[in-house]
Amino acid sequence: MAVLAVPYACYEQWAAFAEAQNSCWKMMTTLECGAPLSEETLTPAINQAGLVDLGKGGLL
Repeated sequence: MAVLAVPYACYEQWAAFAEAQNSCWKMMTTLECGAPLSEETLTPAINQAGLVDLGKGGLL
């Protein structure tokens, strides 16, 4: 029984690490995607109608 305990303990540690890393990645991408953009970034992307074109300037 002890032979199976060591690999299982290692697996639990790896699974906990993978879950924490995935959670951290999701938080970083959420913060990055929700970050406010400066006026210098948005001004070149405004089209004739006064709307921001997300395809310009690498905004999309």
